[in-house]
Amino acid sequence: MQPLKPGKLVRDNIVDIIEKETGKRPPHVVMTREQKGWALRRKICEEAEELRNAPFVEMEEEIADVLDALDELVQHFNLSQARIEEIRVAKTAKKGAFRVGDYLFD
Repeated sequence: MQPLKPGKLVRDNIVDIIEKETGKRPPHVVMTREQKGWALRRKICEEAEELRNAPFVEMEEEIADVLDALDELVQHFNLSQARIEEIRVAKTAKKGAFRVGDYLFD
């Protein structure tokens, strides 16, 4: 995979929005498929961190960003939503959910 300069994956309309607001097209590149797969995984971590630090009033917006990035990752790798749901249900049946709030110490 060809390395990318420091930066981040942005939503499809962001380049045009920046250009409209500033009058200048920001430096960017359309990534290769391999680069995009890597960038999507990185974006999920970025969005999850924003969710972790978000005040309560911003949580829904941040959750939507995480879900959008996850959905795009599933589509990018042609994964099955049904299979992912099967795995989720099986894990919950075997190990439980996160409802109780058990917290293990290091």
